[in-house]
Amino acid sequence: MTLLTRRSGLPCLKRFFMLFVFLILIQPAIAQDTSSQEEDTAENTTNSLPLLVPLVDVDAALSILSESAQNTEEDTPSVTLRDPEPIAPPPLQQIRIMLDWYPSPQHAALLVAEERGYFDREGLDVKLISPADASVPAKLLAASRVDLALSRQPELHRLVDDGAPVVRIGTLIATPLASVLVRSDSEIESISELAGKTVGYSMEDNLDPILDTMLGHHGLHLNDIDPENVNFSLQQSLATEEVDAIVGNARHTVPYQLNQEGIPTRQFLAEEYGVPRHDGLILMANRDRLESQRGNFQRLLVAIEEATLWMVNHPDEAWELMVAKEPGLDSEANQNAWPETLRRMALRPSALNARRYRHFEQFLHERNNSREKHPVGRLAVDLNS
Repeated sequence: MTLLTRRSGLPCLKRFFMLFVFLILIQPAIAQDTSSQEEDTAENTTNSLPLLVPLVDVDAALSILSESAQNTEEDTPSVTLRDPEPIAPPPLQQIRIMLDWYPSPQHAALLVAEERGYFDREGLDVKLISPADASVPAKLLAASRVDLALSRQPELHRLVDDGAPVVRIGTLIATPLASVLVRSDSEIESISELAGKTVGYSMEDNLDPILDTMLGHHGLHLNDIDPENVNFSLQQSLATEEVDAIVGNARHTVPYQLNQEGIPTRQFLAEEYGVPRHDGLILMANRDRLESQRGNFQRLLVAIEEATLWMVNHPDEAWELMVAKEPGLDSEANQNAWPETLRRMALRPSALNARRYRHFEQFLHERNNSREKHPVGRLAVDLNS
């Protein structure tokens, strides 16, 4: 609070006026005493002037004095206590994040952080953008058209090797999501039985190194199968038996979705067939602009970590909050997949497993999937270390 000290002039002025009035009131007595001593002289004086005694209305004078003092008090500083003026908060810093595809349960940490106000609390205005084409996010990030983009660790290594100015700053899904999926009613019961079969895919890194490594685990290669690019119709192509198998990054959702359609499946997990463990969903930034946005990204990761912990502590409430924000996610299949999706989320999204990135880079280099072996610092950073 602000304290202002002021002094009133009323007491001094009032004492002075009372003394003045007192002197006037005793003047007749003094004059009468003087007249008695000069009585004889006064009798002989016929034209002497009468003593002028002012007639003073004391109450009126005091009233005037009080009013004057009051007016003086109004103009004179006094003691005032008041709260300070509120300080306007700084404007929110905008961060544009391009998703890897349409919103899905794997984006829950971002959706919940936004709905629960964690981004606002960190002074951030986060815009989530869905791409029209899954190949677009990395290109827009490299061109500084967005601030962050979602991708997969294998794709990050390829982008860096191609010279793209991208770097991992956070992890949303900390486990591999890649797998080969077949219908339960098919004759394919092992990877070795994919020989001569049609395998649908949508992303190049799912084909090589993921599928090629899995085939190599059983002595096969990509030229032993018939790969077919089905774009983003993986689920539909398997449901309609357009392909015999699919390879993709949705092991935590697609089996549940196909099962809801009455199509049970079985899958082969990439890390169980020679593919090193890696992060399934990461946040990438533009390396050339990283330092200028470091503070914003640090606060973003704090908000995501808080949202993830809240989801783990309150899974049912988190589900309700997510589908309230994105009603299109409210399906029986997604709800059944929710516990598994939640288990895969990174509890410390900023933390970097340097060994994991070093090992995967070595794996790619040994397979001739990269022209150069890049240091971990070129691939990923931990902004909150």
